[in-house]
Amino acid sequence: MCKPSVTFEEMNTYLQGQYKHERLYGRTPATGWPADYATSVVSSHMADLNANGIGYIGHHESATGQAIRYTVDEVKYSPRFFIVGYDSENDIAQKQCYFILL
Repeated sequence: MCKPSVTFEEMNTYLQGQYKHERLYGRTPATGWPADYATSVVSSHMADLNANGIGYIGHHESATGQAIRYTVDEVKYSPRFFIVGYDSENDIAQKQCYFILL
């Protein structure tokens, strides 16, 4: 029996919605990071998820500031959304996020 897996494109779309931009595609050669940094991060998450069936995003990388545990089904079938901005009034815990559903 074949176990479910995700493609690079599915993983990339999911991570774009869950990662802080500056921690994924904001890391460029202009800011001292390798040109293929984001591709390496996506590939690493994809390999771990396909091998283990679960993956994790740390709270430092997460767009919401909360650690995330995800599964193949969540990557493949979750609504596609992106955090486009947030308002915070002096307290990160009070962060209010705005989402766009795709």
